[in-house]
Amino acid sequence: MLSKKKLLQKSTLYAILDPEFLGKRDIEEAVEDALRGGADIIQYRDKQANDLLFIQNASRIRYIVTRHGGIFIINDRVPIAKEVDADGVHIGAGDLAPQEARTMLGPDRIIGLTTHSLAEIERAPLDCIDYISVGPVFLTKTKPSLEPLGIKEITNIISFISLPFFIIGGITVDNLEALLDVGATRIAVIGAIFGQENIRQAASALKQKLSGN
Repeated sequence: MLSKKKLLQKSTLYAILDPEFLGKRDIEEAVEDALRGGADIIQYRDKQANDLLFIQNASRIRYIVTRHGGIFIINDRVPIAKEVDADGVHIGAGDLAPQEARTMLGPDRIIGLTTHSLAEIERAPLDCIDYISVGPVFLTKTKPSLEPLGIKEITNIISFISLPFFIIGGITVDNLEALLDVGATRIAVIGAIFGQENIRQAASALKQKLSGN
C-alpha cells in the first residue's frame, strides 16, 4: 500500500467539505458520494463548529476516507488533526506556522499551505510542507474579497512550483478545460462538488476531465 505522501503525488481531485455548502444533507453521505465519484483527498473545513462537534465530525469523516483509501486533511486545527489521527492539515494565512505544525505532527503527516500569489509561494517554507494550494484562479463566493489570479498568472506559477500544487477558486466542470490547457493537473474545489445536487456525479465529471476522458 502506498504511503499517504506517495498517494498525494498521484492525487488530482481535492474536495473541501464545508458544511455550509451541504444544507441539511448528511455529512457522511456527502463524503461517501464525493469519494465514490473520484475525490482523492477530503479536507474537513468548518469555521463555525466548536471543538467537540468538529472532533465528532472529523472522526466520522476519517473513518469513511480511510475505508476508501483516500487522504483525510483537517483545515487549520492542528491539535485536532493529531487527536483524530488525520493524515495531515491544511494551513491558511493567519493559522499556525507550518514549522510549528510540523513539530507538532511529526515527519509523516501531510502539511499543505494556502498561497495567493507567486510572491507568497517564493516565501513559503518548502522544507516543511508537502503541497501548496494556489488561488483563487477565478472569482469565488468562498472568498469574494480576493482578486482572481486568472489563467495567465496561473501559467507563470505552474512553471515555478516544484511541490505538488492544487489550483483552487471558482473552478467548475465548465472552466476546468482552460486550466488543463495551460498544464494544471490538480484542482481543489468546494462548491463544484459539495454545492451540487448530485455530489457523486459532480465529482465524477471533474475527475473524468482531469483524467483526460
